[in-house]
Amino acid sequence: TSVALLAGIALAACGPPAPAANVTAVTLGNTGAFGNGTSNTVMASQDGNLVAFLSGSSDLVAGDTNGVEDVFLRNVSAGTTVRIATSTPLALMRLHRISANGRYVSILRMTPSTYDWFVYDTTTGVTTPMPSSIPNQPFEAITDSGLTAVLGTNGNGVTGGGCALADLATQTGRPCDTTGTNNVLVAVSANGEYMLVRSVAAGNIQEAVIEVATGNRVAVNLALSGGLANTAYRKLSNDGTKILISHPQVPAGVYDVASATFAPLPGSTPNGLTWILDISSDGNLVAVVSKATNLGPLDTNVEFDTYIWNRSAGTISRITPDIVSNLTPGQGRNIDVRASLILANATRLLDVTIHPYLAADTTPSFDGYLLPI
Repeated sequence: TSVALLAGIALAACGPPAPAANVTAVTLGNTGAFGNGTSNTVMASQDGNLVAFLSGSSDLVAGDTNGVEDVFLRNVSAGTTVRIATSTPLALMRLHRISANGRYVSILRMTPSTYDWFVYDTTTGVTTPMPSSIPNQPFEAITDSGLTAVLGTNGNGVTGGGCALADLATQTGRPCDTTGTNNVLVAVSANGEYMLVRSVAAGNIQEAVIEVATGNRVAVNLALSGGLANTAYRKLSNDGTKILISHPQVPAGVYDVASATFAPLPGSTPNGLTWILDISSDGNLVAVVSKATNLGPLDTNVEFDTYIWNRSAGTISRITPDIVSNLTPGQGRNIDVRASLILANATRLLDVTIHPYLAADTTPSFDGYLLPI
């Protein structure tokens, strides 16, 4: 389950088109029309203006005749879409990350025998390969400066994992945590500025929040008790002060690094799978996806819905409709849990769904939308 979630999970959702007011489609072609194929990996800059996505559509840009999925970049305010990575049948391109400011996009090229990582600069249009000295591992995040990329293998154990930082300017790399050895990347912030690393130091297994730019440990040996230290999915807030925790066997909630306290979702314990996906910059709004039926009133669809947890108000509000879906569970929504979903202004949320939120979306395939919170 944890591997599927970390790779990007498909979550069933439901409902007819949502009201068009304040709903923005972001996986459109250069003419402003929806594509004729699916867009199943979608990531946005924190202001929501630059959106990178993977699509098999052949009509998003002119001359797309390769018949396979490519990586595209949509400028929402300008209304333009460009292809930034082109696949071939034997070299498939895969979108992996976009920096918070939208300038850098990390891309994986897969051939039958190799996996190669690149970073595309949306300002200059230049694509830079990752340093050859860096282990060929999953690319977890990239900072706004583009100088340091976070790579690593997620996992709960120390042995067999790895974590390295790549400096794109100098083409050099170093361990994520220079204090310890056998680094394992456990969690990372969506903006790539902070990471939670498990390592061996002074003969003991330690967990530390590390500032990527400096390499400094800002918190060590976090007091994650009651099984929280072994959760299958965690994510850091963009300022590194909070850890979002989700696991079927422990409460879902937010751990505060400074106070070493854990705040579970308010109200009754969810009676279905629940995942904490993102947190706003001020730490108040939390994006939650849950199959529970007791988080909000009149939730009768027995499928995954998206909620916003307002921590200061102690309330949970659903932002997806409650209409029973005729889709097979798992087909309705596709959300990458590592991506940034709540935009910087905390008024919109990125949603990727097969349901047509706008009347112009007439193709039964995944598309990305910005929904009002």
